[in-house]
Amino acid sequence: FASVHDVFKRNEEQLNAGQDGVEISRTLMRQMVNSMSTKLEIGSPMASLYLLGNPDHYKSHTYVNFAWRSYVAYHATSKPARNAIQCVSDFDDLLTIRNHNGSFVACSIVDNYRYRPVAYETVTLYEWVQSSDIKARTKGEKADFLSWLETNDALLLEKKGRRRNYRIIRHSFLPEHLAMYKSHSVHCDFRKLGATIPNFLGGALPRSDKGDRDYYCMSM
Repeated sequence: FASVHDVFKRNEEQLNAGQDGVEISRTLMRQMVNSMSTKLEIGSPMASLYLLGNPDHYKSHTYVNFAWRSYVAYHATSKPARNAIQCVSDFDDLLTIRNHNGSFVACSIVDNYRYRPVAYETVTLYEWVQSSDIKARTKGEKADFLSWLETNDALLLEKKGRRRNYRIIRHSFLPEHLAMYKSHSVHCDFRKLGATIPNFLGGALPRSDKGDRDYYCMSM
């Protein structure tokens, strides 16, 4: 902003002289770009993008965060793998606390995949991370779902769902997922598979040629 202010300050006479608006605008823009390029040590194209409100980069892929250690830790504690358990014993899983019928329930990102809808039971973990879209039900959607639980009228629920959204069919988690069964729904958009890349968080992945071989095999 200081650079822009200085440019206007230097050209006060031209601005007040009533010169051609297009010409003075071009002059001011050119001076702003040159000033920002010098003071901020950035290229003129970058300064132009900033002044025009355009993004400074373009990307062909989207990245989604993937806390892979949470899944490995769950697998290690549920299987008799002593070495693997030792490797992940110092890792704390990230939990979300939710209210379920007046009681607090701990919810992990691992549970979202463990209790995924039956329609997605063949979806791999990698594909789940790429394509899953979890959303909280609206007040109307939650009322429809609770009515369906009482009447078990699948056709009624399907008709209401179609009336609300003609393009996307969202599914419920399994009943075992207490924290999100009634309150959330999920949809997997498999069109994202080619342009979505998981961003592995939690440190480097184990290697096959170094470290604990059992831990590597379990992680893979």
